[in-house]
Amino acid sequence: MRRIFIGLGSCILIVMLVSFVPVSATAQTHSVRRYKVDMKCDLDRMNLDPESPGSLDLNTYLVVFGFGYFINNVLEVGPEVSYMKYEEIVSIGGPEITNEISKSFLTIKGNAHFSINNRMNLYAGVRMGLSILDLGDTDDTAPAYGAQLGFDYFITQNVSINIEQRFTWASYEFYDEDTELGDANLTIGFGIFF
Repeated sequence: MRRIFIGLGSCILIVMLVSFVPVSATAQTHSVRRYKVDMKCDLDRMNLDPESPGSLDLNTYLVVFGFGYFINNVLEVGPEVSYMKYEEIVSIGGPEITNEISKSFLTIKGNAHFSINNRMNLYAGVRMGLSILDLGDTDDTAPAYGAQLGFDYFITQNVSINIEQRFTWASYEFYDEDTELGDANLTIGFGIFF
């Protein structure tokens, strides 16, 4: 847990320092952008078919909705809501067994944006908020922390295709034991700037 706080503290410090860089050094070409609405998703499917009889299918679904307000041409802040579902299907010579785990996140994000040219924009940031993990027979709510690194490619002046690598950490308590869970997801989506 200490490593998470040190890592997140370092990310927050970097974002804060970058936000004070003179705007002319990192300004986006379209300085009229004040708001961003985005939607991203990640769909993973993995089939493990060992040589022994049976198989294991893992499906992961992640959907993210966010809103951002640009404090200046570099720094964006705003709320983000995401839902993730893991589905595990085990088949070993008998009926299939399906286990489902779901996570919901409500976080506040902060991103620092760096314009490469009039079509490309890199950003990095951090998130903090709450996470609800549901295992079916029990659930828990815990503080959640995350970081993201992303890329916007503008297909029009105000619409971008977005690719983002997301990392999320949370510590839950189940059956009187602490469980730390981390996720790494590569998402694709779009953003609308206005």
